[in-house]
Amino acid sequence: MEWRGVQMDSMQFTHGMMSCSEWTGVKLTTLMEIVGVDPKATWFYGEGTDGSALQRSVPMEGAVDQHGRPIPPEYTNHYRDAMVCYAQNGEALRPQVLKPTSPPSTFVG
Repeated sequence: MEWRGVQMDSMQFTHGMMSCSEWTGVKLTTLMEIVGVDPKATWFYGEGTDGSALQRSVPMEGAVDQHGRPIPPEYTNHYRDAMVCYAQNGEALRPQVLKPTSPPSTFVG
């Protein structure tokens, strides 16, 4: 569920939708460095494969420099901690919740 304002008038919905999890994955900047980024790119597109139809166009500003290299964490806060995750709390992501990321060998970019 995306937060678009209070859906219901209760404490659970206004204050109870927070949780703590330990996520395991690969940093977005690491993936960008591995696959290479077109220096002229200004946006990238992210899409979930879990059936929730969640897609986002995300500005590259703050993620990579003008040459397509990831910006070191000390110079930006925008995407420093963004990750593509494959585990939550030490367990592989469950297909009922989120479809796990595909292994790199099956990546289609």
